[in-house]
Amino acid sequence: MSYSDLKQYIRKYFLDAYVLVFFYILFFDHKHIDIVRAPFFIFLLWCIFKKHLHWRFLFDIITTSIWAFAVFAFSSNLVNGIDQKEIVRILNWLYPYLLAKYILMYSDFSKERMLSYFLSFASCFSLAGIFGFLFQWDTLLGIALFEGNRFVFTFSGINRAGFYLATAIIFNLYFFFKDRFVLQKGNLIYAVSLIIIACGLVLTHERKSLLMVGAVLLIFLFVCKRYWYIAAIFIASACIVSLAPIPDRYQPREMFLNDGMQGRYNAWEAAIGLFKEKPLLGHGYPSFENAYSNYYKKNEETFKFKVFNRYGIAHNLNLNVMAETGILGLIAMNVIFFSIWEFTAFRKKDKFVFVVGTAIVFIYITMQFGNFVHAPIRTDLAFFIFGLFMGSRQRTYKGKEQQ
Repeated sequence: MSYSDLKQYIRKYFLDAYVLVFFYILFFDHKHIDIVRAPFFIFLLWCIFKKHLHWRFLFDIITTSIWAFAVFAFSSNLVNGIDQKEIVRILNWLYPYLLAKYILMYSDFSKERMLSYFLSFASCFSLAGIFGFLFQWDTLLGIALFEGNRFVFTFSGINRAGFYLATAIIFNLYFFFKDRFVLQKGNLIYAVSLIIIACGLVLTHERKSLLMVGAVLLIFLFVCKRYWYIAAIFIASACIVSLAPIPDRYQPREMFLNDGMQGRYNAWEAAIGLFKEKPLLGHGYPSFENAYSNYYKKNEETFKFKVFNRYGIAHNLNLNVMAETGILGLIAMNVIFFSIWEFTAFRKKDKFVFVVGTAIVFIYITMQFGNFVHAPIRTDLAFFIFGLFMGSRQRTYKGKEQQ
């Protein structure tokens, strides 16, 4: 093999290897994501320097909104006298976004292969959790599985993995609906993957992701005019509810009248009160935990429930952002999400764009009962999905222009 052949071979398979390492770190070893982040930015700068890539690639509506949010957070911290070290976390959102966007816009990496890799890791992730749970394994390959309520190496709590697995379920829809016939022979492997991932999601007991992925799935099927599937889901759900005992934590009384839910309600109420105090730039990023504690002590008698929210977040993305960065931060954050508003137009043009857009809708709805801006594990996945959307959309437009 000549040097030129070797160089071409390395170039051809290096991206595959890099993506596989990225997914491994994303699912199984997130604390070491810096290992892949720095080389990618060096590579981008080299491409721009060599004019293989235009500098405008770094700037679009989402990257501009991320920079704007970082500026507003920096200004809020400056006004409130808060340390600026957490601002770096915001700029880290650029990495997964630009990575996914670059792969789909400027390489031969197919969209199907990207989702196949993602679903493969999600399936392995679920299987590790399922077998660990069934066989009561405390360790796998010498690594703790459930020590301290951890779930498969990466997540501090078993329910934290629900966000990843619910997203994988939505991605599975692409392979079912990209062709006219849903259950073709080639789709059976994705049907098996769907079952494995769904079992993993149920294992996490993540009620929020379970409910939201179900709602988004029904909306997706309705938009695609798959009414028979909607009827089948309702019948299957009715059978499960009638035959299987519902755990206490899923009972309506437990879900809405326990201390956890009451604490969330108090956090929402406090976030609105904190926003009213400093509506333009908020109390600083991230400051909700301290700001809420002080607000609760001052106004304890006015709260509906006498339960202190011990989690340090507002359990609502918009309310959390409003309290910490004010109306300016709220606008920047929502511009990021609403930049995909046209995704429904791709239902027939490009089902990949439509499915990824559906995943972003799922993220936005789910984050009305949670908050991902202070959780790098969630932000890396979310902005990777944004990159898939923008990269594949540009790829679709580019393909039409060439035609």
